Amino acid sequence: MAKLKSGSTEVSIDFYGRDNCDDIVYSFQLKWKGSNVVNPEILRDKYRSGIFTSTECISEYSHLLNFFEQVCTTGESSSYETLEPPIVYIDCKTWSERKDYTLAKWRSDSNRNNEAYINALAEFWSQHVEITFGLGSDFFEDEESGGCLKITVSSNLAALKKFTSELREEYSEFLRPCT
Repeated sequence: MAKLKSGSTEVSIDFYGRDNCDDIVYSFQLKWKGSNVVNPEILRDKYRSGIFTSTECISEYSHLLNFFEQVCTTGESSSYETLEPPIVYIDCKTWSERKDYTLAKWRSDSNRNNEAYINALAEFWSQHVEITFGLGSDFFEDEESGGCLKITVSSNLAALKKFTSELREEYSEFLRPCT
């Protein structure tokens, strides 16, 4: 199981198995201080444990893993969404998306007009990532609401790379044939 932790927040992804169409089934868990984030009373019975499963068509690579690897390699923001219900959304925002606006704002701030200070801030924030995990309405008792529950984890590229490495390892184990 790959875990992305930031403070008291933890997101886990596990390659769970295969469904009857041989699609990959993976699970997500969203926790705060070790407890499930979502009140089980609002979830469909099969998700009340706090384990949210979704599928992905089998191919040479995992689209989910590819998404995280792309963000780690390029440092660019990106989004992922499962193709079939129940829908899981993942949105990753990196420094590159906010860089120009943020630098201009810092430079216009009279308290921060020192270029060395601005460069130090930019170096720090260049490693920052925000990953938002969203669960579509199919996970909830009241799916008619059409809503989506989202949780955002603020982290850094080093933690995301570690998480992605764990996910890659998990995927490799998952693909090994049982002997």
